[in-house]
Amino acid sequence: MLKENNEDKVLLIYGATGYTGRLICQEAARRGLTFEIAGRNPHEVAALAKELNVPYHVFSVDDEFGWSKSLLGKTTLLNVAGPFSETAEQAMNACIKYKVHYTDITAEVGIYRLAESKDEAAKNAGIMLLSGAGLFVSYDPLVLHTAKRVADPVALRVGFKYSGGFTPGSVASSANIINAGLLVRRDGELVQLNEALPRAFDFGSGPEDCLPTPLGALSFPINRQELKT
Repeated sequence: MLKENNEDKVLLIYGATGYTGRLICQEAARRGLTFEIAGRNPHEVAALAKELNVPYHVFSVDDEFGWSKSLLGKTTLLNVAGPFSETAEQAMNACIKYKVHYTDITAEVGIYRLAESKDEAAKNAGIMLLSGAGLFVSYDPLVLHTAKRVADPVALRVGFKYSGGFTPGSVASSANIINAGLLVRRDGELVQLNEALPRAFDFGSGPEDCLPTPLGALSFPINRQELKT
């Protein structure tokens, strides 16, 4: 069992040696956070730990002993090891078992729904399961905030443009997003379309065609009453 009242809040970053993981670790170090790193490649994890002067753990997501040892004394796990279809469930189960908050940075709809399916277990453990921490957990609240600033909103069109590159993990995660199909919310229900036409958005350089993409926030229906409060 982990200490229930751990005054020293310690973050564990799993998947630390990937492209995004390294950026996150470097930022955590810059901010002076207390954290440890973990991953599957012993040489890369050890080298990064030495560079950042932090403790480290080497284990695969299926290694129960690895989770039990690395999560001991931790407050939160940040899972940045994509594709998350291969890591999220094992990590969530470990966090529930050892009473550690879980976060990740996925946009995969299936992982949001996985977290939702474990809601009761997470509540019983007294922890939070948060997928899409960062960008993907923020854009829907931004949409709601915008809608609430308009009297009696009727419709709101939102476009999202990604201009960066793709890492191997991002490519694999993107495949899972695409394979989920064309999903939309209609009257609170998740509906799969057979086809959908692109829509034009102007991001500052003229209209650009945008294709519908089923990002993780689709997993959570918007209560229309919330727009009026």
